[in-house]
Parts: sequence; structure tokens; C-alpha cells
Amino acid sequence: MADARRAQQQRLSEALGGGEFVVSAEAPGGSLAELSSFAAAAVGAGARAVQVPDGALGRRDDAGMSMLDRIAALATSDAWLVPHVAARHHDPDVICERIDQLARRGAIDGTLVVTGDSARRDGCADRPDRGPDAASLLQLLAPRVSPAELVLGAALGLGEDPALDLDRAARKVQAGATVLFSQPVFDEAMLESAVEIGAALSVPVIVGVLPLRGVEHVDALERHAPGISVPAAVRAALQQRAAAAAAAWGIDHARAMLQLARSAAAGACIVPGRGGIAVVEAVVGPRPARRPAADRLPDG
Repeated sequence: MADARRAQQQRLSEALGGGEFVVSAEAPGGSLAELSSFAAAAVGAGARAVQVPDGALGRRDDAGMSMLDRIAALATSDAWLVPHVAARHHDPDVICERIDQLARRGAIDGTLVVTGDSARRDGCADRPDRGPDAASLLQLLAPRVSPAELVLGAALGLGEDPALDLDRAARKVQAGATVLFSQPVFDEAMLESAVEIGAALSVPVIVGVLPLRGVEHVDALERHAPGISVPAAVRAALQQRAAAAAAAWGIDHARAMLQLARSAAAGACIVPGRGGIAVVEAVVGPRPARRPAADRLPDG
């Protein structure tokens, strides 16, 4: 069934190669029914792709289905499917074989290969004692898949040292990555940095867009997600608002970042967190008439 449908559907690689701006949404882990519901709603909101984080890939739901089994079953959805694979959470040969099988069946359109140690996703890439990293897994995957059938993605960290970020990204591109997925961008400078790295390496960049709910959310991200840094101006804007107003501002801010990304990047991935599909719909869907146009970042 997946083969027949995919034969009639444009591939993610074709869309990126043709210059289409691709909006994706990061799904939570869950049962097949929950993932199907999320994928359908995301497409209905305007997303073209659904990314499935690695955290649940090895776990089974109540029906005994692994996450990769659920992804295979989801191939009948209208979304391009992009599972994340953490190099240090899987046997390299086994996961390469499984990804290859899913790609040949047309069940997935891409995969995002991460190291698996932090939200920065490449923060420990230079420590061989910690096991395989994203670049080594990409080297194993790249010869097995056709770039026309499967987009090989790698994470792009955005730290305080642009030269280091470029060097790490270059290793992954040399290993076989054909697109870079950046960590969440929170201002124009971060967006420009991500796009410049992609241009230097001649690969498209899909930037992360994460709606912030308030200062506590920022604190939690910076405490538990090494490598993610929220600019001081964004933090200050959230601090000036009560909880409900801060969350609303965070949605507007994310919408503005998505609008800016449309003119610079190859795509954007909405990371809704615990807000789920409602946040995806709020960021990607039509803006209510009562809100100002998102052609710039919301005023602090």
C-alpha cells in the first residue's frame, strides 16, 4: 500500500530540490492511533512532514508495536515521515537495515541522524569513548540509500562559536548528510547563522521553531537541553508578561520566526512540546484577524 501511494506522491527530496519551503511538525511518541491523529492534524494545519523523535523508537506500545513498526504503518498518511535515529541508542547495523527497508518500501521520506547525548545533538561527537556518533552512522547509511528516495538529515547546533558549529556540520555533510536540521532559532541572528552554515556547505537547512511558554520554560530548556540558548531580549519579553500572556507571546514569536524562515531557509520544523497539535495549528495555521501580521518579531 505504501509503495502504490508513494509512487504517486512527490518526494521530500524533490520538494527540497525544487525550492519548496517545507514545514514539518515534531510528533510526540505514542500509539499508532495517536501518531496517525497527530500526522493527519499536522497536515490539515499546513505541515507537509512529520518528524518522530528517537526517544520512543525502541519502545513498544500496548499493541506490541515498536516505533519503527508504527512508522511503517503510518506510510498511508499524507505526511512525509522523518524518524529520528540516535546513533548511541541502537546497533548500527540493525538500525541501518531497518531504515533501508523502510526507505525501499517508500514508508519514510527521510531520517534525522543524531548522536543522542543532548538536545544540541552533537555536543559529544568528538568523544569516541561514548560510542558511535551521528557522522559514523551517516557513513554507514549513505551508501545504502538513494538520495532521490531518502533525505539524510543531520542536526545543526548553534552555539557561541560559529566556526565550531560549521566544522561539526561539515563532518556530517562529508559523511553523507544531504540536509541540516537546526536546533530551535529564537531571533534573526540565529536564523542567519543556520542559513549561512548551510550555504557554506551547499546543503538546505530546515530550522527549528519552538514556541516558548514563559520564563520557566526557558529555564528548563537551558538546564536540561545543553546547547540551547535563548537570547536575552526574548527572555526579557517573556519576563514582562504573566503566564497566559507570555504563552500567547511565545506563539506570536514562533509565528514570526516561521515567517522569517520562509524567506531564508529551506523549511522549518515546529517543535510543539507538551502543547501537541494545538500548538502546531496555532503556529502554522491562518492567523486570527485580531492579531497583527507576523512580518517581524513581536514587540517586546
